[in-house]
Amino acid sequence: MTRSEALHILGLTEAATVDDVCTAHRELAQMLHPDKFEGNKRLRARAEQQMRSINAARDYLLKHAVSSARARSAAATGAAGSSIPGGASASAHAQARAQARSLLVQQLASVSDQLKRARYLIAGGLLALLIGFRLRGIVVPFVVNSAGLTALVWGAQDLARLGKERRLLRARLKELVAEE
Repeated sequence: MTRSEALHILGLTEAATVDDVCTAHRELAQMLHPDKFEGNKRLRARAEQQMRSINAARDYLLKHAVSSARARSAAATGAAGSSIPGGASASAHAQARAQARSLLVQQLASVSDQLKRARYLIAGGLLALLIGFRLRGIVVPFVVNSAGLTALVWGAQDLARLGKERRLLRARLKELVAEE
């Protein structure tokens, strides 16, 4: 991991201070913590992966003293980054929220694409069932109807699971926007 990757993961700029890193990490951890997605294993797994990357970025930046030169110059002038009202600390909050919102929107787009595929699977299953009922014989209609029914069931299961994921993501995004 490089410094710029770690800053990007936390939604920070090159001018970020150690306080900004800690604040951005705290904000992202509160918004994307896996415990918020307790009822959904798939979303929880994604949140765990995001928490690992957020933690790794914070650890890297703190280990490499994100802005040691900047902190030294701030100490020399007597101004700390977090003591400036509405300054760097407020921007770190805003950047962390923007990063969390961006991650949630990406997940929502992915779930929407998967929902579209589930709908196509259901449509294909229905079409196979209709064709299977029109065929004559014993084996071919049985195979076509079995495939159609299987596709229909799989599509319905995916549709139910993904619908629940989308509702959770939308609710989390709504909470995030309401906090702003």
